[in-house]
Amino acid sequence: MQTDALLFDPDEARIEALDRLFVDASLAQVHPLIRDWGAVATDAELREAQRHAIRAAVDGGAGLRRAAFASPPPPDISRLIEFDCHRLIATLDAHNPAGGRPFIRLFRSTVPPGMIADWSGLKRRLLRRFAAFGPGEVLFFHPSHLPLCVETAGIDDHLLAAPVGKMSGMPKAAGSMRVTLKRSSSLAFYSRYKAVYEATYVERPGLRGEVRTETEDSLGFCLRHGFLFEILVDGRWAGVVAAKWRTLAGIRGVFMVEIVLDGDVRGQRLGPAVHQLFAEAVAMSAPEAVIIGTISAKNPWSLQAARRAGRIEIGAWHWVHL
Repeated sequence: MQTDALLFDPDEARIEALDRLFVDASLAQVHPLIRDWGAVATDAELREAQRHAIRAAVDGGAGLRRAAFASPPPPDISRLIEFDCHRLIATLDAHNPAGGRPFIRLFRSTVPPGMIADWSGLKRRLLRRFAAFGPGEVLFFHPSHLPLCVETAGIDDHLLAAPVGKMSGMPKAAGSMRVTLKRSSSLAFYSRYKAVYEATYVERPGLRGEVRTETEDSLGFCLRHGFLFEILVDGRWAGVVAAKWRTLAGIRGVFMVEIVLDGDVRGQRLGPAVHQLFAEAVAMSAPEAVIIGTISAKNPWSLQAARRAGRIEIGAWHWVHL
């Protein structure tokens, strides 16, 4: 017969304790507007989003030593960092999508990383813990309502949000009469959608690597489990809007996977109309939903359209050089 002592697993107990610690920290750091809008993620949703990274961090040194000799290295490696009375889950992204050096993502922390006073010491600690991989930068999320105490190298992505009721209740956006959203029943438009991006990269080369074409699997998931619409302007096909339910930065909302307009109609200030019509469509099935989404700092056109449609900046991901 097994006794309670034999059944006790210290690693599992530690995972459970860290799970609770970081859930509480995430909830404490949520933007007040998200609380007002009733879009704070549940404990279960936060646990699901973080459990893999916590388990990898508890695995700790053995996993990191194995990864140092792997070829190619695994896509992410997590470590628990204890620094200046704070705890952080740091994840190494070895496969930098921009083709540069690996970088460290501060995935969870007991205090927003941007509020840590001794960043010089934190950088030294991170470099020691990931020395085998030569990371070049750190990326972390910072809520917009809290002071940012570290000098950063710039913003990677902005996080914007708004309730569907607020967006759909705004005065009709310019060009609304020209725009229609048609719910998709298939991915027959996919080749046309890819062509829009290729033309966009020619027109705006700086966006290559910053905004990307969604895969058929990604849009297929939105088709089956979320929201997928084709955009018509003056009755002609002009782009795609896709979204799915997601937990991000302590928020549970309808996450914008894609919103893109064809070059023929881009620049006509139709973006806010698309946002507004999409909010109206979501409100029909989820009237209390909050729309959330990330926009690259190198894409000011989309950022401006989202803000004109009523979305508010909740926070941003910041870079710090190591």
